[in-house]
Amino acid sequence: MNKTYSFLVEDVGKRTATILLVCFSFFSYTMLLAQVTPKKNPTVVGTVTGVVSADGVTIPGVSVKNKNANLTVITDANGIYKIGITSPSDILTFSYLGYQNVDRVVGTQKQISVTLISVANELKDVVIVGYGSQKKRDVTGAIVSISAEDIEKKMPTNVYEALQGQASGVQVTTGSGQPGEGASVVIRGISTMNNDGVGPLWVVDGVPTTNVDAINPYDIESMEVLKDAASAAIYGSRSANGVIIITTKKGSPKAPVIELRYLHSLNNLTHTMPQVNSRQYRNMQKGLTEYINGEGATLVPTAVKNVMAAQIADSLNYLLNADNNYQDLVFNTAQKDQIDMSFGGGSDKLKYFIGAGYLNEEGIISNTSFSRVSTRLNADYIATSKLTLGSRLTLSYGKKMGVDEGGFLNSLLSRKPNLALYYPDGTIIGTLWGANPIALDVQTNFTNIYNASFFQFAEYKFNKDLKFTTNVSGALSLYRYNFMRPTLLSDGYLNNFGSHTSTLNYNWLNENYFNYTKSINNTHNFTGLLGFSMQSWRTEIDSYSGRNSATDAIYTQNAFAANFDLTRTGTTETAHTLASLFTRFIYFKNTHFNSLAQHILTG
Repeated sequence: MNKTYSFLVEDVGKRTATILLVCFSFFSYTMLLAQVTPKKNPTVVGTVTGVVSADGVTIPGVSVKNKNANLTVITDANGIYKIGITSPSDILTFSYLGYQNVDRVVGTQKQISVTLISVANELKDVVIVGYGSQKKRDVTGAIVSISAEDIEKKMPTNVYEALQGQASGVQVTTGSGQPGEGASVVIRGISTMNNDGVGPLWVVDGVPTTNVDAINPYDIESMEVLKDAASAAIYGSRSANGVIIITTKKGSPKAPVIELRYLHSLNNLTHTMPQVNSRQYRNMQKGLTEYINGEGATLVPTAVKNVMAAQIADSLNYLLNADNNYQDLVFNTAQKDQIDMSFGGGSDKLKYFIGAGYLNEEGIISNTSFSRVSTRLNADYIATSKLTLGSRLTLSYGKKMGVDEGGFLNSLLSRKPNLALYYPDGTIIGTLWGANPIALDVQTNFTNIYNASFFQFAEYKFNKDLKFTTNVSGALSLYRYNFMRPTLLSDGYLNNFGSHTSTLNYNWLNENYFNYTKSINNTHNFTGLLGFSMQSWRTEIDSYSGRNSATDAIYTQNAFAANFDLTRTGTTETAHTLASLFTRFIYFKNTHFNSLAQHILTG
């Protein structure tokens, strides 16, 4: 949060003020002269040549930069470079993707050749793939890994913000921009594979889902984006639009660690649309009236002429003599408060992680907001040297308050500035040559969101090469949307209108699979997977709408039915069951020990 402090100095004598003014003017002139005076580049007095190689092979495309002279060249196809120098103290920096940077001081040397060293640690990193993990160097598909450190640097409020800009080829597009609004995620581009607007398959701690709105981004340990068909094929048709695997944090076998994070921020609208005031609008209307009474007389109906003339002449009607800038009235400074706390630790046998989060985010449009409370419990227990048990439990509640941004913004920008917003007694005017944006802003429009999920697993190791994993998981989400348009906005119906939609989603999943890994002489490496899964998911949607409730504050189904004006009801149920057999086989051969695999076969 940025704060601005203002200081006021009083009772300063004229002489002192004059001296300060002269000093300030001299300082400003000096700074301006420094900015407009062009900066001269150091004079190049010689050159240095050399060859860049790695493992005995020259490397083309290596960046060679002279830090002091701000000169940069690229090695040619034979790894040769030539760069200017300005003094013996110049430093050359050699950089290439996948290799450690090398710095060399020029001194009296005329030729500097370097050997780059690969960044071996990155090749040893482990990434999560479908039903297991692999080293980065052994992965043939297009996989992008995002760590907890990368996520926390962005200070996100949801998973979409945590993902945005973190992976090439992944497009994250927000909707209306209202607090709590979801986002569209497209992997590999809009026209690739079988993108149909559904979005990627999300797998959270082994539980497939299509919605991650309730996840606290600070509970995430890593995200893996499976971007191509080869990487995502293990999930079958569900992965037609890509797969994003989320692994949440776990405890470690050491003393308990408590983390507390608080974020407070302010958001403002940086630019508003230009808008005429009441006086300017009347002048425009007067000019238009003079035109239609002259040259445009045949183009405008007489009734319209009479209305326009009456509006100009009626200077005492309070309904027509206001002066409003609607954007200033409905746009405001939005505050966001986010609190996250976690507690994790364990022993050699037991590891645990408990996380809780609270978010309250206001929108820049008044009466729009999103709040969320979430909690998570992760536990892993090593029962024996062969058997490991684990459990994941998540609960969350959210409430989203919004506006119909289409009709609201249209009314905001098109309503005449001279029209009143309130009656003399303070009552809001609903419609007067268009809907009152203040009235639109106070209508009921909110959604209650409930989420719960669990994941239980058991892993048994037969030996160092073969292990069996079984798990069962379930998830439930309930969305309850409520809308009520009060009587004052009923546009001639002379009664109110309300609607309610309740959407219930729940699913369960059972997976059973064997993982086999074998390495022979650290040269020939085999990885195999064989498994079977059963999944069932169901969606139930109940909705109704009606008019003429006894009061604007009651929008239940009974309220509308009691007045015998229930106009629409509906119930929709869909259910699916999926049984699948999945396999994966990988073979790779190392050409030399601890180097990048040269021959990899995936099937």
